[in-house]
Amino acid sequence: MAYSKAWQYLSNEDLDFQLAHQAAGLTHQERLRIIRYLANHKQATPSAMMRDSKLCLSSMSHHLKMLRDRYLVSSKGEGQHVVYFLNPGVCEMLRDLITDLLDEAIGRENQRRDDAD
Repeated sequence: MAYSKAWQYLSNEDLDFQLAHQAAGLTHQERLRIIRYLANHKQATPSAMMRDSKLCLSSMSHHLKMLRDRYLVSSKGEGQHVVYFLNPGVCEMLRDLITDLLDEAIGRENQRRDDAD
């Protein structure tokens, strides 16, 4: 695989682990909504994000923790004054890993088709 940036130096096993770990943060529609919200707002508090969702505070906290544990979002502040924001480096890595994986898969499929013709 032709990975960009520092990811090109990782083994396929390490790349697969990173991709699986990061992508697990995207396996729920509410987490996708949080990511989209943060992409449209530079940063936000949980209560601001809750106004645009149907989540209660405990559910919002759970989903933010899942995203934080996968480094897709970061936070600053304490207590009632915590704001969340996307971690652009990790989001870029995830995008690169998914793009490279799919490009490789599509390239191999196209090669198989060409070989069959």
